Amino acid sequence: MDIQPAPINAIQDEIIQTFAVFADDREAMLHYLMELGDQMPPLADTYKTEKYRIPGCMSAVWLVHTLEKDRLVWEADSNTAITKGLISLLIRVLSGQKLSTIAHSELYFIEGIGMRQVIGSQRSSGLASMLKQMRLTALTYQQQLTDTQPVSVAPTATPGESLQDQVVQAIKQVYDPELPVNIYELGLIYAIHVYPLNNVHIVMTLTSPSCPAAEMIPSQVESNVRALPDVNEVHVELTFDPPYTTDRMSEEAKLALGFL
Repeated sequence: MDIQPAPINAIQDEIIQTFAVFADDREAMLHYLMELGDQMPPLADTYKTEKYRIPGCMSAVWLVHTLEKDRLVWEADSNTAITKGLISLLIRVLSGQKLSTIAHSELYFIEGIGMRQVIGSQRSSGLASMLKQMRLTALTYQQQLTDTQPVSVAPTATPGESLQDQVVQAIKQVYDPELPVNIYELGLIYAIHVYPLNNVHIVMTLTSPSCPAAEMIPSQVESNVRALPDVNEVHVELTFDPPYTTDRMSEEAKLALGFL
């Protein structure tokens, strides 16, 4: 028998009510959060790989889903107790819900229990990354289920070229306006992650935080990658940790810029 979850707002209200007893006790709230994480079923080690890891989290977080008709069921794990508790709350609210509910519902319980003030900015950012990945997955499936007309797109990849290779080639079309070398050869790309459903997460930097093209370059990277026919969603994360150095340049870039 198909067991439906409670309405999403009812679950959120229940969480807020439960956490209300910890309103003035940060330590007790964190202890309870860790207990919730301990209660989650263990995730198989086969899923604890980069393929299922959520980008943008301070701790390692692995998220796995199963599509059941128009609903998503989630499993997850983390290598830290507090983060595992955070993802357990998201799963409690969103697992088993309809695609449209996951993609578009307002999640007010996080603010309702004052969680951001307790966990700090870094874990808050990681929590946002977890939620974003869950929403992106739901949106992608929702689009696939509602699209009724086939779309013909001219292929951009050569035979046998992986999506990772396509992303690299798209990034190589982006240049720093002040340099005759593309940003990939400059070494501005720190990481490229291709996740299930072809959602792409790119971690990049700039030659300096005061770069005059600070807004233009990441935007162009996102636009170029999003234009690839096999890509669903794109997230470009700009970071300056670690700071950029010319050691990251390719031999081709160093030669073009006179470093060799």
